[in-house]
Amino acid sequence: MIEQPINDDLDISGWDLRKALKLLWKSNPPLLEWLVSPIVYKEKFSIPGRLRRAIAEFYSPISSYHHYLHMAQGNYREFLRGDTVWIKKYFYVLRPLLAMKWIKRDPGPVPIEFLALVDRCVDSADLRRAIDDLLERKKKRTGVGPAAQDHCHQRFH
Repeated sequence: MIEQPINDDLDISGWDLRKALKLLWKSNPPLLEWLVSPIVYKEKFSIPGRLRRAIAEFYSPISSYHHYLHMAQGNYREFLRGDTVWIKKYFYVLRPLLAMKWIKRDPGPVPIEFLALVDRCVDSADLRRAIDDLLERKKKRTGVGPAAQDHCHQRFH
């Protein structure tokens, strides 16, 4: 992967072609998310479009599901089991859980936009309110600072 931080607001990332083809063949979820992302700053050649058209041939829901399962498990162990839990860390577990639900409902690649996952995968009004509350709290804190333990743990367990 090629990554180049520009400043606090912008960074650039991508893959070299050989690596991208190998990742596509393996149905690599981060590559698939990148390819289906609606956010494209500049696309100079036809290769990304050709890779997008090949997704249907190589996408594996089972492989993707296991990727997100392991991500959710690892992030839970690393970020949510301590005495202090930072608000943004809840999303590190919530997003892969919603991605797994997406895969069960829709055999296409998981979208990169969190709200697209929430809109499609959250049926419970209580859970939706809890997620909206957590998003609002994250915005107010700009993702830093621990969450109020009693409030967040009660809603997500």
